[in-house]
Amino acid sequence: MPTAIGNLVYSVRDMGLILKDTLEREQSALGLEAVYFGSTLVPTYPAAVVEIGSKVRSFQDAASRFEIDFTIYINLLHSKIQDGSTSYDEAARLAEGMEEVLHADYTLGGRVIFGMVTRSTPGVVRAASVMLRAFRLRWEGTSKEGF
Repeated sequence: MPTAIGNLVYSVRDMGLILKDTLEREQSALGLEAVYFGSTLVPTYPAAVVEIGSKVRSFQDAASRFEIDFTIYINLLHSKIQDGSTSYDEAARLAEGMEEVLHADYTLGGRVIFGMVTRSTPGVVRAASVMLRAFRLRWEGTSKEGF
């Protein structure tokens, strides 16, 4: 049975919800209409969708601990593609703003040992018959778990 070490999180679901809450607290300042958790239909833009990725557990040491590595994806759905240069620039700025929010506290209040956005990838997403300007942020963090 896993055991918590201090305030460190060992659940990938809980980690995803913490990132969602972190973005929601700054939602207005960032200019996001909404922040969602998990795959969902998004009715308004710009919106962030936090989706859990992988959880990798590895043996840490003889003190009955595992190291936990999380990967969480944050999809920014910015706007319908109309004027490509304007929406691209605005989406890039918003993605960078989201990164800054997530990097304001690399430990997320002591919930992880360290976490950061390791990749930001621009792209286009098709939703129904609409093409949306998008960015995908990849957040990776490290924690510990007792056993």
